[in-house]
Amino acid sequence: MSQTPTLAGPGPATPRLRIATMVDYVVGGGAERAAVEIACRLAERHDVTMISSRLRPDQLGEDTFRGTVAQLADAGVTLWPLGRTSAKAVWEWRPLIRRLRAGRFDVLHTHLSGSNAWGPLLKGLGGVGAFVAHEQTPFPHVGGFRGFRESRSEAFVNPWVVGPLADRILVPSRWSLESLVDLQGVPREKMRVVPNAAPETMDRPSDDRRGVRASMGVADDELVIVIAAMLRPEKGHEIAVDALARVLPRYPKAVLALAGEGELHAREGVRPALEAQARALGIEHAVRFLGRRHDVMDVLGASDVALLSSHNENLPLAVLEYMESGTPIVTTDAGGNRELVDDGVHGLVVPRGDAAAMADALLRTLDDPDAARTRATAAQERRRREFTWDVVSRQVEDVYREALAA
Repeated sequence: MSQTPTLAGPGPATPRLRIATMVDYVVGGGAERAAVEIACRLAERHDVTMISSRLRPDQLGEDTFRGTVAQLADAGVTLWPLGRTSAKAVWEWRPLIRRLRAGRFDVLHTHLSGSNAWGPLLKGLGGVGAFVAHEQTPFPHVGGFRGFRESRSEAFVNPWVVGPLADRILVPSRWSLESLVDLQGVPREKMRVVPNAAPETMDRPSDDRRGVRASMGVADDELVIVIAAMLRPEKGHEIAVDALARVLPRYPKAVLALAGEGELHAREGVRPALEAQARALGIEHAVRFLGRRHDVMDVLGASDVALLSSHNENLPLAVLEYMESGTPIVTTDAGGNRELVDDGVHGLVVPRGDAAAMADALLRTLDDPDAARTRATAAQERRRREFTWDVVSRQVEDVYREALAA
């Protein structure tokens, strides 16, 4: 099966571009973080405006958004909260269209199907040179799992809007490229693989482990298995809870710490179901809900195992953060996870949906901490060698110039 290769690294200095990048919200999951990180790196060389189509101006000072707003401002990215209220309110795009026309933008770079769907209209009416769509989420019905939120919109947007009308389409993994081609008929020739990345450094003080654990509600002698993922059905937290029940007989001090919450409009996500599951298994004492954490790297560094239990993924930022943290990794084989973690080399990879296999991998990790640390070190070295935001932003820039030239 032929594959479109990942683009090469940085090229020579080239003229500045006027770039508009758009996502519904500037906070959320890995896709939103990627949009912000790419925009900040591009702003070192280009004029970048980030449109948050659903964010309202009055929300900028809220705790949820404050850190990201400051990050964008420090990087020199102009943030424009459009404050759209409904997907059906087409007239709410008029202020953005006027701004695009006035700014004479070279590139419109949209993220996720909610923004990708409007890219062709905004490019045409806004007089933008090229439209680049970025698809970060899993795709409908891959492997029989139908529980995630974007399946209906993606099933329409990708084959009928993005495929025929985008100048280029960015995906973060070879798995996602093949999924879009095979399942939705998106043209292979328009697609480019540009991986995600993770934070370059960890600034956690070396003696802060106890303090971070205290903030997590975890004792010094407990063994922490952490999942850093939003509380969505596709993240498979219920498999992790089942796996924990199998680990506890051998390691009664084990704790499953869940760092994340649901969507902005439904913060609990699947938490009520997980709480009920833990009660039914008699292990509610060992499941901790941490909520949204702005110190994910600290939480990972204070944990014993970093777990990803997902049914569906693309190329998850969570695993890249796990790699950077130096914490031993156990992950499912969903999506592009195997493109990041070689089983037995960088971590342990288990079949998705298999609680018994996940429990066995967790026990292997806890039973042999020296081997687990060796794998974690290999993962960290690979992340720093291959997956940095500077490299990613250069690759994105190459795609922009290719789209403009075409």
